[in-house]
Amino acid sequence: MVEASIIVSIAVAVLSLIGTIAVAAISYLRERRKDDKEIAVLAAKYSQPLMIAAYELQARLYELLEYPISREHVETVEGLEDIKIFTCYRFAQFLA
Repeated sequence: MVEASIIVSIAVAVLSLIGTIAVAAISYLRERRKDDKEIAVLAAKYSQPLMIAAYELQARLYELLEYPISREHVETVEGLEDIKIFTCYRFAQFLA
């Protein structure tokens, strides 16, 4: 027959393991909830400026694709540089 002390030792080990797993799960859920709250705060704070920048970038790219650019912009070096700089500015604004 198995001694009672072995059964008690195994029971204590199993209960300790279950307790450790429970504590780890609770800690994980608390951290997850905390992270979700932080994400919600950041999303509320930055969503509007990001949407505005994305809309402006989309509008600029649409203009470049759909509307004819004047001859001055295409034929002169300064005009091409202006187009590149303004488009890069809009894209950088979106990424920032």
